[in-house]
Amino acid sequence: MTKKELIRQFIEDNKLHDEPKRTIARLVVRANPEVFEQTDNEINRVRRRVTELLPCDKITKQNRRRVERGIDALIPSALKKGSKTYELPQGTWIVLNDIHFPYHDEKALKTALMYAKERNVDGILLNGDLCDFYSISSHAKRWDGVDLVGEIEMAQEFFAGLVDQFPNVKIIWKLGNHENRLFRNLNKNAPYIAGLLSMNFGMNMGIEQFFLTEQFGVKVIHDQTIIDANGLLVLHGHEYGIGGVNPSRKMAQELKTSAIQGHLHRSESYNIKNGLGQDIMCATMGCLCNLNADYYGKAKLVWVHGFGMLDVTEDGWAFENKIIIKGKIYGN
Repeated sequence: MTKKELIRQFIEDNKLHDEPKRTIARLVVRANPEVFEQTDNEINRVRRRVTELLPCDKITKQNRRRVERGIDALIPSALKKGSKTYELPQGTWIVLNDIHFPYHDEKALKTALMYAKERNVDGILLNGDLCDFYSISSHAKRWDGVDLVGEIEMAQEFFAGLVDQFPNVKIIWKLGNHENRLFRNLNKNAPYIAGLLSMNFGMNMGIEQFFLTEQFGVKVIHDQTIIDANGLLVLHGHEYGIGGVNPSRKMAQELKTSAIQGHLHRSESYNIKNGLGQDIMCATMGCLCNLNADYYGKAKLVWVHGFGMLDVTEDGWAFENKIIIKGKIYGN
């Protein structure tokens, strides 16, 4: 039997008349390694023979789809990428920003959590930068004895304590730009491992497994996920890079909706009405980390400790911007 006859017989036996010619050629070559070289050049040669056996005027399934789709056939399929939205459940939430383990401020964090107990919160929203991931930062750094594993273990201990002190309270961890250091580091230095993690665990690339969040009942939200608190946009702050002298005013101008964020370690608010007389409120919240960072000289001058209190109801939302000064809580 000649190669051409073998190809014809293979097409008949496997009913491949409606398949793309290159697909047929590839199948033929792989199914007959004793006859054909397992190379791309051989596949191309077999494809030309397949073309001779299957006339060009024959309407294959692929060509039929092109005819039926018309101009759509000219447009390649797009990758379905984009940010998602998470609807924050109703209830009273404390919003904790920028704890930055292991560079947290113990007194400020304790003050915020004690207040959460007093308010009998329904949920705790860890709104980004729970961990600093200093050891894998791309910035110049000094070794201070805290490695990546140490930071992860510290977060695990924190989750265990939250579950113990706040039973039946929802805990959500929205990843921030510092958590994203882990993803960037993996993609840069271990792309194959990053690919395997992404394939198995999705966008969070194993965060749930590393930090045992499922064991503690902590829900993890990817850093580019938008949180909607019944009309109030909740950001970590790095998603859109809003900063400047008056960041809350800039938020109102650019986002054109009520929104709150952490990230800047500053506390301020801005209120305005739109053309329909609807109120727009934007705010930045303080942090719960050390205010004397050695990498930012102005830290102790402009950073403040603080957090947010958010009530999400069926009718809307209510927000309180809190600051902490010497262990005491004030409204802002």
